[in-house]
Amino acid sequence: MDIYRQASDYLNIALFQGQNTSGYDLCFDPIYAKAVELVRQHRKASIGQLHRQLHINICRAARLVEQMEKDGLINPCEDNKFVGYKSADGTLQRLQGVFVSDEDVEAVAEYWRNLQKPNYSVDFRKPVEVVDVTSDSMYSEAVAYVREQGKASISLIQRRFRIGFNRAARFVEQMERDGIIGPQDGSKPREVFK
Repeated sequence: MDIYRQASDYLNIALFQGQNTSGYDLCFDPIYAKAVELVRQHRKASIGQLHRQLHINICRAARLVEQMEKDGLINPCEDNKFVGYKSADGTLQRLQGVFVSDEDVEAVAEYWRNLQKPNYSVDFRKPVEVVDVTSDSMYSEAVAYVREQGKASISLIQRRFRIGFNRAARFVEQMERDGIIGPQDGSKPREVFK
C-alpha cells in the first residue's frame, strides 16, 4: 500500500473540490501522508491519536490536524481542537498545566471582592503569644531522648517522635531556654549539658 499515493489522491480530491492545498507539499512532509492514512483508517482525526501512533509531539500533531482541516480532508469538530494559543508569529504553542487567562483571574478576584469587603485585623504592635511547650506531654519524652543520645537537633526529634517541624523546633528552643542544650552551631547537632 503506497501511503504517499493515497495521500496524493486525497489532495487531488480536495483540489478537485476547489479546496486550498497550498502550504503543504507531500514530497517534503512524509509525516503528513502517514497522518492522512491514519485518519482514513480510523475515520477520526484525533491529536492524541496522531501523537501516540506517529510518535510526534502534541504541537506537531495539532498542526497536522489543522492542515488536514484546511485541505478539506476532514471536517473541523470539537474533538480536534488544540488546547493552546497562537503566538505572534502564528504558530501553536503548547500550554503547560492549567491555563487561566488574566481576564479569568481578574473576574474571580472581583467576584470574591464583591462577596464581602476585606476585614484585615492584623496588629503588629501586639506581642506574639509564646506557647508553653513544657505542658506538652511529649516534651518530657523528647528531653529524655536528647539526654540519652547526647545530641539534639530538630530533625532528630522529628524523626524519632514523628512530629512536624514547628513542634520539634519549639521543643529545641525550650530545651535551650531551660539550659538542657547549647546554642546552635551551624549544621552540627546541639551539645547536651545535662
